[in-house]
Amino acid sequence: MQIAVKALRAEGYTPADFNDNGPPIPQGTLESLHAYVHEGIPPGGFLEAALVDSLVGAYQAADDANLAALTTLAHYLFSVLPDECWGSPTKVQAWLEEHRNERQEGR
Repeated sequence: MQIAVKALRAEGYTPADFNDNGPPIPQGTLESLHAYVHEGIPPGGFLEAALVDSLVGAYQAADDANLAALTTLAHYLFSVLPDECWGSPTKVQAWLEEHRNERQEGR
């Protein structure tokens, strides 16, 4: 997979720059998101629901900190993540499958 992931630091951004949209994204959520984007590690229920663009699913799966930061996370996904890795169940599944294939091929 040769899709370049937008680098926040390269663009002069940090996750804190998105906090104007609401409470900060919890550190654990950011770490899970990074593992998903860069390594194809399947996310947990809340983050998976957010990535497949299921507002109700994300709301139902969120703990208090993630629920408070849902608007911030939505802005982060839209502004930072490659379009190919989020937005629908099909895109998320394809992203995970591509990374799984890379691991099996030893890349």
